[in-house]
Amino acid sequence: MDDLTLPADVDDWSLLDHCGARNALERSGWRFVAAGDWAVVLADATRRYAARIGPFERAYQYFVDLCRRHPENRWLPTIEFATDLDGGGHLAVMELLSPRQIPDVDDPDPVWFSDDPDLAEVRADVERTYADCRENVRWWGPLDVKPAHFMLDSTGQLKLVDPFGLAGSEVYGLARSDYPSFCELVPAWSRRHMLQIPHFSQPYAAQDLRALRAVVAAYDGTA
Repeated sequence: MDDLTLPADVDDWSLLDHCGARNALERSGWRFVAAGDWAVVLADATRRYAARIGPFERAYQYFVDLCRRHPENRWLPTIEFATDLDGGGHLAVMELLSPRQIPDVDDPDPVWFSDDPDLAEVRADVERTYADCRENVRWWGPLDVKPAHFMLDSTGQLKLVDPFGLAGSEVYGLARSDYPSFCELVPAWSRRHMLQIPHFSQPYAAQDLRALRAVVAAYDGTA
C-alpha cells in the first residue's frame, strides 16, 4: 500500500505529543473510529489506513516489531509507520482492520490454535516474545489472543492485533500506592501523559483518576 499520505506539515513526529499527532492527522482528514484502554484509533479519508495514538505507551513497539519481522505473513497487519511521541506516547500507522460481528470472550480464539503454517509461524514468535518479556519487562501482562484481537482486513482475511501489553492494574496500582518507586522505574519524560489514556475518560475510572492526580500533583507538582 504505497498511497499513504501523512500530513506534509509534520517534519518530525517524535517532537509531537499524542494531542499534537492527533491534531495533525485530523487536519488532514483523519477521523476517530475507536478507542481502547490505552489508545485511540483514527482512519484516513480513504478508510484504508488506521493510526493508533497512545498517550503513554511502553509495550506496543513489541507488536510493531513482530509485524516487521514477518512482513509477508497474511496473519499480521502491514505497519506503514511507527514512532515514539513526545512525553511517552506512541503512533503507529497500519492498514485499517474491521472487528468481527461475534461475541467477545476472554478465552483464546480457537483460530489461534490452527495448524495453518503462516499462523504457526506467528504463534511461535508471539510465544517466544511473550516468554522473554514475562522475564524481562516490568508489569508484563497476559497474552491476549481472544476473539476481539483477530480482525478482518479488506479482503476478509483474519489478522492478529495487539497480543502484547502491560498489566494496567499493576502499573497504575504502583503509581497510586508508591509513586516515588514508580518514578524510579518510569522516567519523567515518559510518564508526562500517563493520566490521559482513554481508560481514564470512562466514568468507572473517575475515582482512580482523582487519586492518581492527587499523588502526581504532590510529587511532580502537576496532574
